[in-house]
Amino acid sequence: MVNDKEITVVVSNTFSPLEINRMQRECPDYVTFYATDENNPDMDLLMQADIIIGFFTPEAVSQCPRLQWLQLTVVGFEKYILPGITPRQATITNARGAFGQEVSEHMFAVLLSLLKKLEIYRDNQTKHVWHDEGMVRTLTNATVLVVGAGSIGTAFAQLCSALGAHCIGFRRH
Repeated sequence: MVNDKEITVVVSNTFSPLEINRMQRECPDYVTFYATDENNPDMDLLMQADIIIGFFTPEAVSQCPRLQWLQLTVVGFEKYILPGITPRQATITNARGAFGQEVSEHMFAVLLSLLKKLEIYRDNQTKHVWHDEGMVRTLTNATVLVVGAGSIGTAFAQLCSALGAHCIGFRRH
């Protein structure tokens, strides 16, 4: 049992032991880290958590009366603010903005692949077919509409702009 002067942090086992050890080293002695599986958590351990870091189910979080802070490793938090899920005293934070660069680079790679017809040329190469597939497109002087100009959309627009595109962004909030 954890005493009232200690802070118990339960993290998802998606963090490596090296990452968990580093977190422990960076914190004061009265903070202790434990890891458990997000999909099949040790509920006795989770119920003792003052802080949870990960993407545990709302049902699991609803069983954590001591919880003071829930740090989600995803953006979506809507299910956690429903009545009876996260204790009233708990603060919820999410990973908004954490993956903008990585996701936008993937989007950019897919866009370039489509503009240059790389999937068609790849399939032709596999079939040993060597002929022109017509004009390819460029981003230079193109207009790119970004629907959702949050961290991902903004980073995507910056990548497109770097190749000469004019970007128009819309953001819901």
